[in-house]
Amino acid sequence: MTERFLPLLIAKRDSRVINVSSICGFISLPGSTAYCASKCALESFCDCLRREMKPWVEVPFIRYSEDPDKFIRVLEQAVISTIPHIRYRPGWQSSLFFYPLSILPCWLVDKMFSLGFNACPDGGKHQLLSEYISNHVSPYWFIIIIYVSYRLYQHFNPTPNISPNGKYILISGCDTGFGHGSAIELDKQGFNVLTGVFSLDNISSLQKELSSRATVLRLDITKQEDIDTAFELVKEKTQVLHGLVNNAGISISGYVDWMSKESLHKVMDVNFFGHVAMTKKFLPLLIAKRDSRVVNICSAAGYIATPAMS
Repeated sequence: MTERFLPLLIAKRDSRVINVSSICGFISLPGSTAYCASKCALESFCDCLRREMKPWVEVPFIRYSEDPDKFIRVLEQAVISTIPHIRYRPGWQSSLFFYPLSILPCWLVDKMFSLGFNACPDGGKHQLLSEYISNHVSPYWFIIIIYVSYRLYQHFNPTPNISPNGKYILISGCDTGFGHGSAIELDKQGFNVLTGVFSLDNISSLQKELSSRATVLRLDITKQEDIDTAFELVKEKTQVLHGLVNNAGISISGYVDWMSKESLHKVMDVNFFGHVAMTKKFLPLLIAKRDSRVVNICSAAGYIATPAMS
C-alpha cells in the first residue's frame, strides 16, 4: 500500500503515512510470536521510511568488519558455553551505541542522526554522534562504568565450556562469511558439525577444509523440501542435536518506493521465515536434551533503522 501510493504522497509536503503498530513491536509476549515479529518488522519499516523521506539526510555507508573473528568467537561462545547469554552484541558499538540508541525516544534518535551524519552550516563544523553523546548525555558514563565492571568480572570469572564429544551442531549459510568461519572453528573444537551451503559448488571446497567428522549438505532454507531432507540426514546421524545456528541471511538495499514487493518477500523469506522454518523442524531434536540451544544471527539493523535498508 505504501509503495503504491507513495508517488501521490510525496507530491505534496506535509503528507503522511500512518501505520498502526503495537507495543508488541518492541515487547515480545509468549504465544504471540507471529504477531510480535510482524509488528517489530513494521516498526523498522516505519523508521526506514521516515528517514528515507528526508532528502537532506545523507545515507552513511555501513560495512562489515574485514576481520570477523570477534563475531565468530561470540558465536562459538553461544554454542559451547555452559551458560550462554540470551543476546550477544559483539563490538563496543553495539553495547555503547546501537543498543542505547534503540531505547531512546524516536525524536531524540532522529536529532542525533541529523547531528551525526550532516555538516553543521555555521563555520563548517562537524559534530559526530559520539561527540554528541559524550558531551551532552552524561548518564552514558554511568552505563560505561557498569559495562566495564561487568566485562572485568567476566574476564576474571569465565564461564566454563561444555565438552564437544559426541555433540552435533547444524549451521546454515556456510558458503562464506561468519557461517563458514564458525563451521571451521567449531570443527576444530571437536564438535560434529553439519554445515548447510546454498551453492552446490561450495560443498566439495568446504568439505576439504573440515575434518572427517563434518558433513556438508545443500540447504536452501526458503524451501521446505530442502529443510525436510536436511532433517532426515541429521536424524540418520543423531537423535539429539546440541545446537542449531540460523546464520543464513541476505540483504537487498534500496528505498521503499524503488524496491519491488518480490525483493521484500525474498529478504523476509530468508532472514525471518527461513529461520522460523528451520527452528520448528529441528526443535524435536533440540528439546530431546537439556542445555541444547538455538542461535539466531541477527544484526544492528534489527533495532536501528537506516535509510535504504527497509
